[in-house]
Amino acid sequence: MGELLSSVHSMVVALRRLVGAIRSAADEAAAMASEISASTEEMSASTQEMAATSQDLSRRASEQAQLVRAAADDAARILQIAATLAQGADEAVRRNTGLSQLARKHKDVLDQSTVQLAQLADEVAKGAARRKRWRRRLPRSSASSYRPNPSPRRRTCWR
Repeated sequence: MGELLSSVHSMVVALRRLVGAIRSAADEAAAMASEISASTEEMSASTQEMAATSQDLSRRASEQAQLVRAAADDAARILQIAATLAQGADEAVRRNTGLSQLARKHKDVLDQSTVQLAQLADEVAKGAARRKRWRRRLPRSSASSYRPNPSPRRRTCWR
């Protein structure tokens, strides 16, 4: 029995060592699990931070896209306004050209009229001078009753 007791004792010692080794391995596993859990939490926090950053970047990209669309719309409106202004300027040039031609034509007519009026004024002055000369030549009594024949009227061109 002594041998049995010694064997049981050896077995208990071996079992204690085995339990100690198992406890030690379990403690190490628990420490590793804690480390893994902490790393997982850090990764989760990093992932959340990356998701927030990604959402922020997406929001900013969307805002930039809206700004670009608005700028493109504004540019299209400006282009349309510029085209309208150019069309108005072309119409104004055509009108001004027409008015300029009309003014030149009227100036030519006015120049001709001025020449004709100057000629008429010369003729009137000559006629008045002739009348004076005739009045001086005629005796006084006949000069007051003398009426010269009116000269035929000149035909003038008025446009």
